[in-house]
Amino acid sequence: MKKKGVNKFYKIGFFTILAVLTILIAFPLIMPHEESIPELPKAMLVPYTADWFLNDYTENQIVFYVSMANYGFGDSTDINISCELFQQYENGTKIDDEPEYTTTKTLEKIEKTSTKKFVVTGSDINQINLQAPYLGLCRVSSCKNCEALSDRLL
Repeated sequence: MKKKGVNKFYKIGFFTILAVLTILIAFPLIMPHEESIPELPKAMLVPYTADWFLNDYTENQIVFYVSMANYGFGDSTDINISCELFQQYENGTKIDDEPEYTTTKTLEKIEKTSTKKFVVTGSDINQINLQAPYLGLCRVSSCKNCEALSDRLL
């Protein structure tokens, strides 16, 4: 007399072991090895405009608070930052792609995988209608040994 339950147990065990071995063998072939993930020798820069305002103590001056993050594995030098004001709708979107005002600043260096906070100031703001709402944005206009992340995404 044959026991049906024992034979079924061996089949389940065999297929379970076969599935585990398949996963253990195939998984390392599918997943990239840690040493195969390349490190970017360039800096990957992203500026974040925290806020902007008109300076109450110095007439005719605008101030942008900016944080610059470097997500790359290289240092960058001679970084030119352009901060711009765009007229905006009440919902926060900009009206057109031409800025109403632009000012620039040059940073000497930003280290790999780091963040730097700084202030960009500009003057001659007479061309701005102070009654209109504005959106302040900063971007990387040029740099050495770097890439602006916004250029890659857009």
